[in-house]
Amino acid sequence: MENALNRKSRISRREFIAGAAGAAALFTPSAFASPLVVPEVNRGVHLTIIHLSGGNDGINTLVPYSSRDYYECRPTLALHGDELVKVSGEYAFNSALKEVAQLFRNGMVAAFPNTGCRDGLTMSHERASEIWRTGKPNSIDCDDWFAPASKHVSLITLDGFDTHSEQKSQHQAALRRLSLLIDKIARQSTADDLILVYSEFGRSRLENEMGGTDHGGNGLMFAVGRGVSGGIYSDEIDFRQMYKTLAQKFQASHKFKSAELFPALSSFNTLNFC
Repeated sequence: MENALNRKSRISRREFIAGAAGAAALFTPSAFASPLVVPEVNRGVHLTIIHLSGGNDGINTLVPYSSRDYYECRPTLALHGDELVKVSGEYAFNSALKEVAQLFRNGMVAAFPNTGCRDGLTMSHERASEIWRTGKPNSIDCDDWFAPASKHVSLITLDGFDTHSEQKSQHQAALRRLSLLIDKIARQSTADDLILVYSEFGRSRLENEMGGTDHGGNGLMFAVGRGVSGGIYSDEIDFRQMYKTLAQKFQASHKFKSAELFPALSSFNTLNFC
């Protein structure tokens, strides 16, 4: 996993769907009064980490709309027509993410649709979330992967992504909140700021009998910022490659843990997107 070239490349439609199935000083509460309420943006934050709690369906977030497999696996959940905002001949964002799609067109979004963990991820929400927060899948640890108490880091948790039933409307509402939040932060950002969006795991490529999807493996992670080299990076990556990349980017000026000194990250290559 750590030897992946991480190139922006084309990936077969079947590989994309199969792959997609396969932490914090400042905390903003995840419960909002309505789908359109967006939390306040903390001034002075240079890395905003947004956790999509519940296991986001990456396949219906960044949609491989030209794939026959996509429609065969999701006869009722597949998105069509104005439910999509196309950004290439193969991929489209869910229309609830229209602001994110525009940022992508502006070169400010780097999407990693095949993000996982080489050690495997549990399907327990609590444990998987802990692994993402600490970067340590093989040990129980309360220590965040970046230096705790850093005033330059904020973690925001958004609920509403555990879509086992009646997914379509629930997922649209959750993504709408996400898009508005990202847009709000991005408008106030500088070239040194970055937004990282992830979920503790992905969801099944097959829809279930209740109009939803079940817990899956690899999922979608994406980064937003003015200094990002935008695009869809389709190679499979380990989420700790992202952490090492960000640790090296921010450690000098914002007192992150040194990626070289943090054992959980030492064996991973960095990603060339920022």
